[in-house]
Amino acid sequence: MLGHATQGSPSRKSPVWHALPRGALIAAGLIVALHLLVIRSVFPHPVAREQIRQRVSALTEHVRPRLIIAGDSRAAWQIHPLILAERLGLPAKEVINIAANNCGSTPVVAAFREFSDRLAPAPILLLSVSTWSVNDRSPTYLENDELLWSIGWVDRLRLVSPVQAGLAIFTPERRLWQRLAGLWETSTAEVAEQGFMGPPDNRHVAHSERSIERQSRLLEREWYAPSDLNGVRWRIFETDVQALLRLGAKVVLVDCPDHPAWLERIAGTPFGDTNALFHAKLRGFCQRLRIPLLKYDSEWCPGCEPDEVFYDFVHLNREGAIRFSERVAQDLADMLADGRFPAAPALAQSGDRAPFPLDFE
Repeated sequence: MLGHATQGSPSRKSPVWHALPRGALIAAGLIVALHLLVIRSVFPHPVAREQIRQRVSALTEHVRPRLIIAGDSRAAWQIHPLILAERLGLPAKEVINIAANNCGSTPVVAAFREFSDRLAPAPILLLSVSTWSVNDRSPTYLENDELLWSIGWVDRLRLVSPVQAGLAIFTPERRLWQRLAGLWETSTAEVAEQGFMGPPDNRHVAHSERSIERQSRLLEREWYAPSDLNGVRWRIFETDVQALLRLGAKVVLVDCPDHPAWLERIAGTPFGDTNALFHAKLRGFCQRLRIPLLKYDSEWCPGCEPDEVFYDFVHLNREGAIRFSERVAQDLADMLADGRFPAAPALAQSGDRAPFPLDFE
């Protein structure tokens, strides 16, 4: 019986792949390797998502922008290019907003590299950065494929499931298919205000305990808990900023304000520690690279009632976006006028490359 069982059925100790056709496994491996070799040679850099490509293409068709707003939803919702253009004395079409939801620094590099010949020489790039975009434990959505394409397998598996890590090798094909299928056709609304999307509506932060609890749980899950700000995403963020500098961008990092009620809620908690670590790391990074940091705390708008200008705990509503854009524009104008920022000759009288400020609050 023992001999019959051993002869008629595979051993329990035998590896699973021993029962699989080795030729099929070898062929599959060769196909994947050949695919990676060809794709990497054709697309050595991440391919920007079509949503951003279409907007940049439309906004740079007839003009070469000198000031670009980019980054995550806080830049997309809160920094109005037309307000910055008016305050800085620039033609309206020379200031654009290409920020998008769930957008880290890698999509910005991909778009900047592809369209650099359609931008003004040494453009100013306002890049919004948040805890979400540099936290390895935050969800990595499929929209962030530029990030996954730019890192190796080990780093991918630290951020996403093995299935997502494997699908990332087909990112260029997915981008090309979206382009050919016209899934991201640019609408008039996306370029009507130089790319400014704005918040969904002008609502204020709700005061109900249920709403506050819902917002808090969402932030804790999506942005803060559990946190890892010393991993893949932070390293890629630093690499991306340096790549933007090498490509000729004059990078200004923007650390947007949070609602005071949220900061009060997380004070003395691990979430508060994560928040403090993020601000400290961002400031230290700017000090090392000597690039400007526009950091805004809960007192960014003197005389404003927070509940009247916030959409939720980490985004402003439309009224808040207008006021915040005016504040950012004023700070940029002051930096240019004081010679603390190496402005393009058309934006400042002095061409001296004075040291960057450590921050400008």
